Amino acid sequence: WMAAEGQPLPLRNASALANVIRHMPVKMIPGELLVGEHGNNSDYSNFVAWGLQNSVAAAENDSNLTDEEKAEIRAWAAREPFAGPPFNAPLPELQLAEEHGALTVRGTALNHSVRAYEKVLRLGFAGLRAEVEEALAALPLTDPDAPARRATQQAWLVLCDAAMMLGQRHAARARQLAEESGDTEWLQIADVCDRVPVHPARTFREALQALWFAHMLTVWEDGVN
Repeated sequence: WMAAEGQPLPLRNASALANVIRHMPVKMIPGELLVGEHGNNSDYSNFVAWGLQNSVAAAENDSNLTDEEKAEIRAWAAREPFAGPPFNAPLPELQLAEEHGALTVRGTALNHSVRAYEKVLRLGFAGLRAEVEEALAALPLTDPDAPARRATQQAWLVLCDAAMMLGQRHAARARQLAEESGDTEWLQIADVCDRVPVHPARTFREALQALWFAHMLTVWEDGVN
């Protein structure tokens, strides 16, 4: 996110998430049939959505970060407060109900979105990328919202490319474990990860693995478990 300074916000967010996808350590446990660990045990995992100030507070207590890295995060928080889209104002009726204790209105315009996991199973990220490319090519330049829509679609291309590496990284690790342990079950896992989430799932096992990979992306983007 920091390295993408100057780019539209969708591309900055996509660059940050893609970096996580490419570099999050691959953890695999002997005996498991579904693989993938999202590693969401950090208060600043949802770095972009919650803002730099919250990230500073969490980073200060993180023994995995060096003093130089902590200083870098503090410097970014001081120079560039998070500038995301404003939250939608509640309707007057909802605001009145909340004031009287009838309900509590919570939520943001940044995350907690509904995921179309079934499209990952049906199309794979290669198919999703093709859909984005088609939409990008058909974007009318006369549309007043064309620059914003183009930035969002380009961000989706970045994420699709990164997501397709998720299965490949796990397949490579599974083959390494197979060679080290002699356990052929790892080779079956590698075959599944070669297929998904890049391509459509063909079997129930592939569908479960694709769904879990897609959920890992949600965790890294949204900060949920």
